[in-house]
Parts: sequence; structure tokens; C-alpha cells
Amino acid sequence: MQKIQFISPISIKDAQRATIMLKSINKFFEPESLESLVLLVPDKELFENLIKSLNLNFPVEIIKETDIIPEKDLKKYNAKTGWIKQQLLKMMAAHIVRTKFYLCLDADVICFKKADYQSLVRAGKPITTIEPKSKHLRWWKDSAYVLRIPESKSNRGIGATPSILIKDEVINMMNHIEKTYKRSFINVLCNWWWTESYFLKRNWTEYSLYWSYLEYSQKSSLHSDEEDVYGKSIWKSDKSDITEETFKTIFSQRNTGYFTVCQSTRIPDSTVFEMAAKYLGVN
Repeated sequence: MQKIQFISPISIKDAQRATIMLKSINKFFEPESLESLVLLVPDKELFENLIKSLNLNFPVEIIKETDIIPEKDLKKYNAKTGWIKQQLLKMMAAHIVRTKFYLCLDADVICFKKADYQSLVRAGKPITTIEPKSKHLRWWKDSAYVLRIPESKSNRGIGATPSILIKDEVINMMNHIEKTYKRSFINVLCNWWWTESYFLKRNWTEYSLYWSYLEYSQKSSLHSDEEDVYGKSIWKSDKSDITEETFKTIFSQRNTGYFTVCQSTRIPDSTVFEMAAKYLGVN
């Protein structure tokens, strides 16, 4: 049976929120389709205890995040904030993934619909949520700048996490950066975030770097846009959006894709636990 691997960098502060993500996968994703869910964490013992308490039906690998960062790059990596580290880990994870495709997850992602490998990969291509680049235009412009490639003429590209990446193409992109700069991938990306000048700083993201490289290499067709990875989500703390009716819509079979995002930086964990409880058995 063909399988896919999930990768999720989780910080200590997001450990409890991640239990919703884990329980949702336990409820809705076919375990035989999942090679494993890899948690990249700062504290293995804390997360090992958390996983033991959940009685999950799929394999979980817990890896200390710094174990996948080359020793020579640790100083620069450790100096960065959580969001930047999270993005670096999603890309560096390509070196440890054992499947052709891998799904990147954050702690605030919830699986809301029955899914398996065949749901996420159609005719050998991973499904992809495509959205207007105008939503985050600077990220796209800056990613092309960092890659030292021409800006794509396409006005649409891959959406944010959750997204399915092609392992070999992530590695190709990282190799492209190292060859271009004659420095390590981590060193290059950390340096672009180092400067205090707004006009010199380059706001790359993992998905805009990845997709920009695919477009430059004329390989974006390796992904399928027949179906979305994620559907209706809650990105803001607007109380009119965080209602029982909203969650009913999210967990409806009519919602597109298989995952949803309930933005952890804006929506309290207590609210998401309360709203998702009836669908996931979270307590």
C-alpha cells in the first residue's frame, strides 16, 4: 500500500493545541495510509508523555528539532524566532522523510473529513490548494529574490500550511540555494531575516520558496489542483466567525479539502477545544 508521511514542527506552547490536530487525524485519516507522523519538537520527553496519553492508532516519531539542523548552523538557527524555525524545519524535514510526498502540518490544523493516501494523491500527483499570490505578494516577490530567479508571471500559487510537498523537489530547491550562494541553506535563509532594515529584509516563506522554485523549473504541473488540501478555515479572531454554525460548516462534507486551520495566534485554545469537541471527542 502506498503511504504518505506527515511532518509537524510543534513548540512547547503549542503542545496542547496539537492534541486537537492529533485526535482529528486519529479519527479521520486512514492509519494504513500513514507512514508516520513526525513531530519535530524542542523537548522529546514532554511530547513522548503527551503521545502516550492519547492512545493514537497511527505511528508517531518524535525527533528533537535540532537533530535535523547541521551543527555548523545551530547558532544561526537558535537565534531565530519560532515562526522562522518552523518554516526551516518543514523544508529540512525532506532529508528525513521516507515517502515521495509529505504533508506539512501546524498545531492549529484539524483534519475534518475521512481521508487516505488516495484522497491526497491523485494520479500520482499531490493535491494542492491554489490561491492568488496577491494575498501575500511580498512573500512571493522576496522568495524569487532570495532564489535569485525571475519573478513568475503566474498570479496564483500554492497556499499555506497544510500543504503537500514533493520530497525530491524540496531537496532540489535547497541545493539550488546552496549552489547559488556557496553557503549552507540554513545560513542563507537566516541571513535574509537577520537585518534590522525593513527594506533589506526578505520575507521568504517555505511554501513561496518551494512553489517559486517549481515554477522556475517548470515543474508546478507535478501537483494537482483538482481538489484542495484545506477548505474553509478561521484565520481571524472576529467573533462573528467563531461560532457553532461556523464549526458545523467546517466539519460538513460540503467543505472542500480534508483539513482546516483554526489560527492559533488569534483564536484561544479553549474556544477551539469547545467548538471541536463534539466532532473529535476532544476533552
